[in-house]
Amino acid sequence: MKLFKTLICNYIYFYRHSKWGDAEMPVISAFISLWHCFLLIIFLLVTLVDSFIYVDKMFYLMPSWCLVVSMYMIAGSVLLFLYYKTMCGKRYIGTLKNPKYYSKSKKIFSACFFIGCFLLFPLSLWLMWARNNGLI
Repeated sequence: MKLFKTLICNYIYFYRHSKWGDAEMPVISAFISLWHCFLLIIFLLVTLVDSFIYVDKMFYLMPSWCLVVSMYMIAGSVLLFLYYKTMCGKRYIGTLKNPKYYSKSKKIFSACFFIGCFLLFPLSLWLMWARNNGLI
């Protein structure tokens, strides 16, 4: 939960105070960024399972649109669950103003998490390409 609080607080701060951010709706922009990160993590996990464990029959029994929709729903559900567990029922503004989430190391961690998640996409594409060409 502490990692999620660090990520959400730093993303909200980034969107609120940067020239590239959306100062009007920083919370929604932070949710969209985290949702894409979780989606890419789930996409890599599905690719790893498909590439190394060879459970082709499980994935190909359902239509491809069903798999994509379920991945989107899982990412959204995980994000909403983590948000509910960390922020709801607590002092929301107090959590966002807590200076321990904005140290330099936590900001670097948040940036590395964001960049790492988007580097997972080319890794997933490479794994799929290698599997289809018989390299794995």
